[in-house]
Amino acid sequence: MEVLGTMITRLSIITSVIAVVYIMGFMKSKDKRTTKKEEELRRENRKKELDKSSGMSDYNYILNQIAVELVNYRVRNEIHTETLAERLNVSPEYIGLIEREEADLTLKELVDLVNKLKGKIKLSISI
Repeated sequence: MEVLGTMITRLSIITSVIAVVYIMGFMKSKDKRTTKKEEELRRENRKKELDKSSGMSDYNYILNQIAVELVNYRVRNEIHTETLAERLNVSPEYIGLIEREEADLTLKELVDLVNKLKGKIKLSISI
């Protein structure tokens, strides 16, 4: 009887450990999902904040113009994203971000990109 009691106690401890391990694994995967969801919400909030700013329409217009020029360059030269990425010494994913208007290019990055493609930047500012 004592042996049976010891076995039941050990089985109970093992079951508890398995349950804790399972719950911890579930929590980790839940944390990853939560983190991903939180990141999506941060992006949405960032977009909303930008939408509220006075220059958002100009900002979107500029991102669109950059994307259009980059896509047109690829089409005119009959090259794939990967080839363009190699020419610019960037990743194909980065080219995709620019073409989808999701990249926040700095002015320096824009100038470097245009120079590498032997293009010109035309700028007009009215205050």
